[in-house]
Amino acid sequence: YLIGVRWRLGRWLSSRLIHRLSRGRLEELIAASRPDVIVCTYPGVTATLGMMRARGELSVPVCALITDLASLHFWAHPGADLHLASYVESLLDIRRVAAGSEARAIRPPLSAAHWTPRERTLARLELGLDPAVPLVVISGGGWGVGDLAGAVAAALCLERVQVVVVCGENRDARESLAALYGSSQRVRVLGFTHDMAELLAAASVLVHATGGVTCLEAAA
Repeated sequence: YLIGVRWRLGRWLSSRLIHRLSRGRLEELIAASRPDVIVCTYPGVTATLGMMRARGELSVPVCALITDLASLHFWAHPGADLHLASYVESLLDIRRVAAGSEARAIRPPLSAAHWTPRERTLARLELGLDPAVPLVVISGGGWGVGDLAGAVAAALCLERVQVVVVCGENRDARESLAALYGSSQRVRVLGFTHDMAELLAAASVLVHATGGVTCLEAAA
């Protein structure tokens, strides 16, 4: 990260390496799909598409959809035609990185479930949790990153809480936490889940190691 993103020469080298490795496959995909516009949600691909636009290798307009808050060097690119930011706070960074390319803030691209009001007690009941006990939700995001075990142990230092920990696709983390807390009535260990809207509505506290989309979902 320090070399490939924070260091200016490292960014220059990284972006050109990514372009060289992915340009051919992207051209094949674009030719097969024949899109009117390309909406990109992944930073590495946005950087390549932006470079292709800047070099005249791509005639289709590119829109970059940005769900992260900061460190946006690959999320934004001067070759992209439009940047749609999920955070107003990101606009200054995007405009600095994208050197004049248009950027605007939008309502975050979350599923309808996250915009549906839910009462906390009812949300806990729907999830099979104790409605009267405060809930700590611990999330490692889709990749299950961070010190999840340490977060669970810290939460359990409180006498009267229940804990749900979301391990995403990190099977090793899920299995190790299940081995530690499988018999505990205070802890529920999950892998990747589509119930984040319900969990966040039920939560008293969110502890996360991810940022970006998790923060957007919690705020909604």
